[in-house]
Amino acid sequence: MKKLCLIFLVFPLLCFGQTLTQGEYFVDNDPGYGNGYLMNFTPTESLTLASELSLETVSPGFHTLYYRLKDDVNGWGQTFYQNVFVSLPVQNITRLEYFIDVDPGYGNGISLFEGSADVADINSVISLENIEPGYHVLFYRSQDEGSWGETFRHPFYKTLTPKLNAVLYSFDDEESLYTLNLNPELWEVDEDFDIDISSLGNGDHVIHIWVQNTEGTLSEVWSENFYVGPSAINDPENMSLKVYPNPASEVIQFDSEDVIQSVAVLSLKGKVLKSASGSVTEMNISDLPDGLYLLSVKSSKGITIRAIVINH
Repeated sequence: MKKLCLIFLVFPLLCFGQTLTQGEYFVDNDPGYGNGYLMNFTPTESLTLASELSLETVSPGFHTLYYRLKDDVNGWGQTFYQNVFVSLPVQNITRLEYFIDVDPGYGNGISLFEGSADVADINSVISLENIEPGYHVLFYRSQDEGSWGETFRHPFYKTLTPKLNAVLYSFDDEESLYTLNLNPELWEVDEDFDIDISSLGNGDHVIHIWVQNTEGTLSEVWSENFYVGPSAINDPENMSLKVYPNPASEVIQFDSEDVIQSVAVLSLKGKVLKSASGSVTEMNISDLPDGLYLLSVKSSKGITIRAIVINH
């Protein structure tokens, strides 16, 4: 149902010389005296009237509202008028959608929002991965509880972004770069790679990593510290270490006669998920999902690897 547009009219003192008995109003076209919409009130010699008028049947847009009064001898006074604007009904947004270049039909676009809200504040990243480079038009529109609104358009240009074809790395202060070729070429790199460190001596090292695109451009460098040295898995003779509780839910405690220099939690593939350095006595693991992990504990005697279960 269309929302009612409420118009308040104020009639100052009118000197008809008779008692005012009735009023009427109409929109745009005069239907003739006595044929408008009635405004009833108590007969009076003077009148200040505030009346709520229904414009439910009037189409949205600008219109002219007319009104006049009649006295007790059926004499009509002057016809007054004022311009009014009738708005569309306010309804909740139920869907937002977009499409690129070709309209698939109402309701068949890619959804940005579905539900019911007075205002839909959308902050979404629109994927252009499958769009060819060049000029395109992005279209978007919304649907309320009754109908679809206007379809808006936004021209844009997609540049030719090269894919990534290699990962390059070096150790410490070496000038030599090692290359891992990517096949197939990728838009982004989020993978585990096996890197040969057999040529490195025992001690602390730094690995520097870049990615390269098909045009030969290198990204900014990313560096990570790591340690190479003797290690033992669950070897109590190598290091006096107690890790508890196991399974753990919030915090892992470390108890050792040796000074712990650093601790790292690794996935079963060897990816570092959390790390801490210094004289470590405990580590908060409440943010890690349930599962089996490897715990790498470094001391002056080397690195001990323990298995740890996290169960919240």
